[in-house]
Amino acid sequence: MIISIINLDFEAAFRYNAALFVLSPVFLILAITIIVRYIRTGSQKLSRGQSAVVITLIVLLLLFGIVRNLPFVDFIN
Repeated sequence: MIISIINLDFEAAFRYNAALFVLSPVFLILAITIIVRYIRTGSQKLSRGQSAVVITLIVLLLLFGIVRNLPFVDFIN
């Protein structure tokens, strides 16, 4: 997927992993805010909101991984 994004082939990147492709901007924004806070304050602890976002992302990715492998869900593949 990353190689497809680097080559600007967004359609192929989406086909490889739709959930990760759609959630990538959220991951990027979260990583940038964590890095900026660490640089400014030295704190590595996540805020309550950031923790909620991380947990939500993990749950969504797990659910997507389970649902996409069900035999009757052909439209995701």
